Parts: sequence; structure tokens; C-alpha cells
Amino acid sequence: MPGADLDSDARDPPPRCCEDTRSRICADLQDQVNDKARLIWVHGQAGVGKSAIMRTLAEMVSPKTPCATLFLSHYSWPPRDDLEKVFPTLAYSLAAANGGYRKYIEERISLDPTFFLEKSPEQQFNQLFLIPFANRRVQTGLQRWVVLVDGLDECKNKGDDQRRIVDLLCNFILKHSEDTPFVWVIASRTDGDLLFELKEKFQDHAAKFWEREITISSDDDAIRDILQYLRTEFPKIQKKYSNPPPNHPSNWPSEGDLLKVAKASSGLFVFASTLTKYISADHPVSHQSTPIDKPVSRFSSILTLIDKCMHRPTIVPQGAFGLLDKLYTQIMADIPEEKLPAAKSLLGFFRLVDVVIIQRSLSKERVGLIGACNILGLLQDEAYDTLLKLHCVLTCPSPKTAQVGGIQFPDASFPDFLLDYSRSGNCYMDWDNALTRNYHVDLDKELTNIWQCYIEIIKGSCRSNLNLMNHGEVDIHWAPDDDDTLRDRLQKELLWRAQHGWVSLLMEYGHSQCASCPRPANGRRLDIDATTLVKAFQDIHPVLFSGDKFPVERFVDWLDNHTPKAVRDSMISQRFPLNELDTERLFRSLCARPWCRYATGAYVQDINIAAAVKGLDVSQWSHAKEALWTTSGSLSNLVMAVETGKTKCRQPCTVTVVGVEQSGLYAVIGPIAKSDYYRKAFYVFPYSAEYSKDRIM
Repeated sequence: MPGADLDSDARDPPPRCCEDTRSRICADLQDQVNDKARLIWVHGQAGVGKSAIMRTLAEMVSPKTPCATLFLSHYSWPPRDDLEKVFPTLAYSLAAANGGYRKYIEERISLDPTFFLEKSPEQQFNQLFLIPFANRRVQTGLQRWVVLVDGLDECKNKGDDQRRIVDLLCNFILKHSEDTPFVWVIASRTDGDLLFELKEKFQDHAAKFWEREITISSDDDAIRDILQYLRTEFPKIQKKYSNPPPNHPSNWPSEGDLLKVAKASSGLFVFASTLTKYISADHPVSHQSTPIDKPVSRFSSILTLIDKCMHRPTIVPQGAFGLLDKLYTQIMADIPEEKLPAAKSLLGFFRLVDVVIIQRSLSKERVGLIGACNILGLLQDEAYDTLLKLHCVLTCPSPKTAQVGGIQFPDASFPDFLLDYSRSGNCYMDWDNALTRNYHVDLDKELTNIWQCYIEIIKGSCRSNLNLMNHGEVDIHWAPDDDDTLRDRLQKELLWRAQHGWVSLLMEYGHSQCASCPRPANGRRLDIDATTLVKAFQDIHPVLFSGDKFPVERFVDWLDNHTPKAVRDSMISQRFPLNELDTERLFRSLCARPWCRYATGAYVQDINIAAAVKGLDVSQWSHAKEALWTTSGSLSNLVMAVETGKTKCRQPCTVTVVGVEQSGLYAVIGPIAKSDYYRKAFYVFPYSAEYSKDRIM
């Protein structure tokens, strides 16, 4: 899993405990690693510093002990949240550090190169940990091996994935802890149910399980640690300004002001770290110079914010993150109101990136900031004008790396704030008049916006030829440079993603009007009304069934069962049995638009039939049959079915006429037969606009 190890540059600068902070918790963890504990769970809310503690612990134990680390993050780019890569990544780290284990892996790969690939996490764990260590004893002796996994709750399926891993570790420890060298240290958000289950599992083996909650607290230790952090960071800010103005206070900031901030932080290290980034006013991408008076004025505004929060508690958001939310509100307020929609679109895009981006098969390319802006229709300057104002809560790539680099969130508490309407939906902007602004990022709304952007890209590609998509017609809002070759490739990639993305999102998340359909596992839904849907189909009807993976069968099923009646009435013109198909009418349609598509499952094949019908008129169907038969073997099933009325599929074959424009109707015929993989086969043909409503089934 790229970027997940301890020293990866993907996590630069990495979170780590400042010197002389968190010394007690780090010492306790090190003691437990060297004692009887075999499963250690560090937990707490977002922003309390779990990742920094885990990194510091890794740096403490790794010089003396074999150590594998894995830092998961759903908010990184690319996301590090794939459950199926957890155990292979840990095994790779351990094999690199131990010759005996490396030899075992090499021997297994020589016998079976896929012995752990394309397997479930449970099978991977058995092959990579249980068999070599519990059965074959590749490691003997008393030395412990430490495995640290941070952010376990940030796997794709969150709680479900976390429990699968924890269950595997618990069973392994309870059965084989005496025979294997491992100490497993995991960090995640607090989960009361999981804590109860763990205590139950280890009730007869209490010494093997140890947990520590990192709390949001204003006790003396928390205040001292944050105060020490501030004392370390502020001199770094001062050092950047060699020529301060004459009125700049020499003792800025005062010890009293630092203590005020430390007390207000309530143990949330993310508040202190975000504050120092905010007041330093650095722009990591633009490298703009900043006068010293700006950090001073920003720090002054933070002190004012703290004072007002203490005296106006009704204006402060409730809960443990109240003051942090006010800081995030102040940061977001730097974005002009007219640019806020663009900021939300970009933030939502990279939060939804695993949903909206369909990768090419076996492609290592990923959509970076340039690709996101071209999908969303944003210029380079528009993107950076908003993102640079959020530099203290996210990282964005420079223009040179934006082709593959995307937005990353160093701490999960900021996207948590944006996605929680109760925290970001009504943010007070004025203490006296109680003016509010909405910073909430509604993922359903942003997903819908991305779907509509895909429709616009496809619509634009048809401008010069209404029957064919032309990538050269795709608008590029941000080109990487003036290289025509790169521009052409970017246009092709953008059209490919739109071509496959619009229908994929619609099939998976376009069930908002269907009460009987449960929400997908990730909870997302497209918010599209019937009028918008019909208008979108009108815009792209010339290329409706285009795409080499267009799910024909699923699309027709979706029209039948998961759309409002108004959409079905607009889109499905006719439906009748195959034996009622007017072959002369079909042939007339083929002469007018000579193309055909053959679809099995997600595989779609274009059949070039132009040569077969060239020079023939509608009365020469018998000649056309023979020509069509020889044009493509896959057409033979259809020709035979039309002639005999029989198909190779038990399910009745029907003809569904789909389309919103009389000049662009399609006949979806199937199922005709079954492929080698037991998928139903369908054909899609152009169809004459002449039809009778009384033939609708």
C-alpha cells in the first residue's frame, strides 16, 4: 500500500510528538510492548494526536525490535484504506527486516505466485502470518516483533473492516501468543461496543490486552504538553521574519497568551497545530512572502476568539470540538462567498474520489487536481485561489505535480467538520448580529454535481458530430502545459471517465426516487428529479449506449424498476416479444444508421455492419441476412432467433425501444443467449421512429 509506511514521503511532514510532550503515554506504551500485552489499543476522538503518538512509538521501538508500521488514511491521496492490502503490506515490511521470513515468502511465491493475491483478508492472514509463524515457526526465540497499525477505523467500510481485523488478531493471539513473537498495536477512534467486546474476549487473559484512551482533557498534563508544543513552534514562525516592523513586540507572543491557548485547546493537539499553521500564513504552493504583521494580527484574532467563546457560550458550537469548530469557521471565512461553491466542489470531489473515479483496467494512473478541475469545469486560478486559503488544514499539489497529485487532509477532524451539518451548517460569522454561513459539504449534492458534469462533458463531445463522440471537442479548463500531445491524452481520458462515470454512478446511486431500494453501503445517493433525468437523456441521446463497458441489462432494469414513472414513460417507447419484431423496419433503421452493439454483462462490442447493408434497399432483407451472418458470428444468434422465434436462453426475449428523441430511438433486444460466463447477451440497434403505442407491453 503506497505511502503507508513509517518513512513515506506521502506523509511528509509526518505527525510526531514534539520533544518533551506525551512522554507519559509513550513511556506507558513502550512498557506494555516489552511486558505481557499482545494486543494494545490506543483510541480517542479525531484530533487528539493518536497518529503522532503511534509514529513516536514506532521511532522508539524500531531501532531495537523488528517493527512493521501501517498508517491508514481515508483522506490521503491516493486513499490508504484498502482492507485487502493491509496484511500484504505488513508482511512486506517484516520480510524486508527478517531473512527467515523473507525466505518463506520467496519459496511460497516460487511455488504459487498468487498464494496471497486476490484472497480474502482472512485467507491472507492465514497464509502470511498463521502458517509461517504458528505452524512452521519461521521465527523462534524470545524477541518480540511489533506491528503498528494506525487509523484502523479509516478502512473503506470503517466499522465492519475494523472488526474483521480485530477478530483475526484476537483469535490469533488467544490461540498462538505463546508460540509467536507478535505484539499488535492498533490506533483508531473510540468505539464503546468494540471496547466491550475486546474486554469480553480477554476476560480470562487480561494481561494480553491493554487499552489507553487519549481523551480531550484540560488536566495539567494536557496543558503542559500543548504549552510545550507552542513554545517550540512559535520561534520557528518568528525565525522566518528577519526584519520585523519597528512596532513588533520583542516578546511576541507572551507566555500568558500561550498559556491561554493551551488551556483553551482542551487537550486537542489538532487545535494547537492548526492554529500555528493558520497564523504563520505560509502558502506552501505559491511560496508567497508574508509580512510579520499578518501572523501577529491572526494570533490576536485567535485570542479574541477564545475570549469571546468564554463570555458568549451560546454562540460557541456545543460538544468537545466547539472551539476547534470556531477555528475552522474562521479559516473557511477567508474564502470569498462567491468562491465557496468551487471550494466545496473540490473538497467533496476528493472525499468522494473512490466513488466517482473509475480507473482503467490495470491502469496505474489516477486523477489528480488537474483531472478534478477539468471534470468540475474549474480553471487553475479558481482552484488555487480557494485551496491556498485552506493551507493550514489540507495539502494540495503544486502545478507541476497536479497531474497525479490530489488534495490531502492531514487530520480527519477537518473533513469531519465539513461533513457534519450540525457543526458546519450554520456557522456564526458575526458575534453581534449572529450572521451565519453554511460550510457544510453535502456529499449527495456534490456527487450529483459530478454526475451532471459528466453529462456536460459528453454533451460537449457531440457538438461537431451528433452521432459520434469526439474527444477533440471536450473542453479543457486546465491544461498541464502547451504540449498538444498531453492535451490530446487529457481530452481522451476525460471523455473516457465521463462516458463510463455517468452510467456507473446512475446504476449505483441513482435510486433516490425508489423507496424500496436501500442506500448503498457508503450511504451515498444521487439527488436527481425526473425532469433533470429526462433532460440529461435528451442531451446525450445520440450516444446513449456508447462505452465499451456500458451495462445494457442493468440500465434497462434500472429504467424498469428504479426510476419515477415519468422517466419510464419518457424513456421506454415500446416493449414487445421478439416474434413481433418487424424485420423490415429493423432493416430500414440499419440502413439509416448502420451500427450495432453486442453486450454481455459489462462487456460491450461494436459490430461494424456498414459493409453488410451498403447498397441494399429495404426490400432486400434476404440478402442482408446472409451478409449480416458473415459480418459477425455474434449476430448469428439474433438472425436465427428472428427467423425461428427461438433463442438459446430460457428467459423470454423481448424488444425494448428506448429513447427520448424520435430521431434517436434504440431497440434493446434480449436476452438472446448466454455467454461462457453465464451472462445474458443483448443487442442494441438503432430503431425507426415509426411505432404504435398500442404495442407497448
